[in-house]
Amino acid sequence: MTEELKKDLQENAGLTEADAIAVYDYVSHQAQISGANLQLKFKLGYNKAGKILEQLEKHNVVSDYDGFIPRRVLIHKKSL
Repeated sequence: MTEELKKDLQENAGLTEADAIAVYDYVSHQAQISGANLQLKFKLGYNKAGKILEQLEKHNVVSDYDGFIPRRVLIHKKSL
């Protein structure tokens, strides 16, 4: 995770540093991710999950929004 991504997750999505790292770690181990996945795993509201996905998309961690299908994860932990 880059420092810029961590900063954006903290400032724009309202996460603590530890939560930002936990979200990135979780997402990087998935093949695809959705707001619902984040909501269930981290007990988040709809808006916060959406803000997280926006930041992950901005930093090319997940694919663009494509309707109701989950987003593809573009960065995987095993490739880092």
